[in-house]
Amino acid sequence: MIVVKKHHLIKSALFSVAVAALSGCSLAPGMHYQEDGVWKELTSSDEAKVIEDKVVLVRLTPKMVALQERPTAQLPDVLRDYKPDDYRIGVYDALQVVVWDHPEITMPAATSTVTGANSRIVKSDGTIFVPYVGELQLAGMTLGEARSLIATKLARYIESPQVDLTVVEYASQHFSVNGEVANPGRMVITAKPITLVDGIGIAGGFSPTADRRKVALVRDGKRHELDMIALAEQGVDLTGVFLKNGDMVHVPDNTDYKAYVIGEVNRPKAVEFSYKGLTLTEALGEVGGVSQLFSDASDVFVVRSADETGRKASVYHLDAGSPVALVVADKFALQPRDVVFVGAADVTRWNRVISQLLPSLTVVKGVDDLKDE
Repeated sequence: MIVVKKHHLIKSALFSVAVAALSGCSLAPGMHYQEDGVWKELTSSDEAKVIEDKVVLVRLTPKMVALQERPTAQLPDVLRDYKPDDYRIGVYDALQVVVWDHPEITMPAATSTVTGANSRIVKSDGTIFVPYVGELQLAGMTLGEARSLIATKLARYIESPQVDLTVVEYASQHFSVNGEVANPGRMVITAKPITLVDGIGIAGGFSPTADRRKVALVRDGKRHELDMIALAEQGVDLTGVFLKNGDMVHVPDNTDYKAYVIGEVNRPKAVEFSYKGLTLTEALGEVGGVSQLFSDASDVFVVRSADETGRKASVYHLDAGSPVALVVADKFALQPRDVVFVGAADVTRWNRVISQLLPSLTVVKGVDDLKDE
């Protein structure tokens, strides 16, 4: 009888997963898992040494999970420090000018004003026409500045003119929200300051497939990426991020945010992240849990590929049969494109070997039967 040690069986099961995740590397023979959580090299094979240089093998324990890196995010100074000024009149805004006790200016040949009926559109050159004073350049002014200018000009013809000026239709300043929101499009900026949160709300809010971790705000040609989940968890008040004219907000989809659960589980598949993330417990729950008949609960692995910073690829091991496993799995946060692999029980491996041998045994038996005839 040939006895195969458990750690060699684990290596074999993980081989196919690690090939893709570790960019061509495999878990080489000669690696042995110790109870202190450290993988030791049993042989001096060159292949084992190469893998050791590229892969970090980690045991999932309560202490390790407590020390795992939490996502951190920074709010760019240019976004945090911007505070909108008073609204400034712009081209194509509709203004209403009211001069009290002088309806002939407000609305010629009328004794009262109707909101919007006497609005004047700011022309492409930034001017509007006001009776008695003619064309006035108002674009770029605040309402207070424009009101004072009109009153000063009218004072030559009217004693102490009382001027009221309002914007009845905003059209000169815009921001846009596109991507995974309910109603993407171009929106106007009004006299009321609009925050990033307001802007997404005006666009109907996030869609179910929105990736809130990579919301991009493009301002003055520069792209700023915001992890709105991490910022909120860090206590950053996003209602203090104001939008300005020309800003573009893009909300990407989260279709790439998946973990792949394979091996001895009930329904192997790709599991999507929610906007809050995905834990190992949640991923296993999405696939119906580990197979009660064929899995080895002590052989749950998470394979994580190397990143652009040069960090090594990692293989995390969880003994799901231990009493603390549920707590550990529920606290261990998966990352997009992680591969969760559940190993097979020894009896399953033996049954698979037998099933592969059965066709050959059938042929042999058939030949023996012919010989006996």
